[in-house]
Amino acid sequence: MAGMVDTLKVFEKLRAAGLDEPAARAIAEGQFEAIAGSFATKADLELTKAELRSGIRSLRAEVRHLSGRVKGLYVYVTLAVAIMAALGHWRVI
Repeated sequence: MAGMVDTLKVFEKLRAAGLDEPAARAIAEGQFEAIAGSFATKADLELTKAELRSGIRSLRAEVRHLSGRVKGLYVYVTLAVAIMAALGHWRVI
């Protein structure tokens, strides 16, 4: 995985720098353990993608629903203005 810590390389570099084996091993393993939980797996990404797609579908359905309601309100407002204008309560310019 890109960005993953190669514990063997870290271990080898620490040994080459003069650290004894137990210290080099502890540092390499500790570094891996410290960041290992922050990587997403392919399964994590697929689950997130599925959740996002589901959310997008829900939002699209809600937008369609609200769009229909707005169109209905437009008809009612237009009708109300026409009635009020016909009754002389409003002057239509």
